[in-house]
Amino acid sequence: TGDLIYKIGKAPHDKLFGRCALVVHHGGSGTAQASVRAGVPSVVAAHGFDQPFWGRELQRIGVAGKVLSRRRLNAKKLARAIKRACESGALKQKARMVGELMREEDGVAHAVKWIEERLL
Repeated sequence: TGDLIYKIGKAPHDKLFGRCALVVHHGGSGTAQASVRAGVPSVVAAHGFDQPFWGRELQRIGVAGKVLSRRRLNAKKLARAIKRACESGALKQKARMVGELMREEDGVAHAVKWIEERLL
């Protein structure tokens, strides 16, 4: 696919995304979470189920642009979205900030505390 794009099959998102300047993905909940946690902006090309919702959430928190419809997607639209995201200092800054907050959070400890407060 060229010198700048390397297409792969399955890959551990937690190992891969932090090495990227931008992640283009379908907007599934796991992939969306992994991209935010990595601290990089996203371009979301949603095609069904909960993907448009998660794409809009990434847009709402400022780490992605407008969600693209995979059905209406073409090379020109994708290239434009990638260019905008790569050139947006605001997206990059917000993605770094939110990613750092997520990496610092101890979700298991919060869940245990919540359960103990309500059930014990």
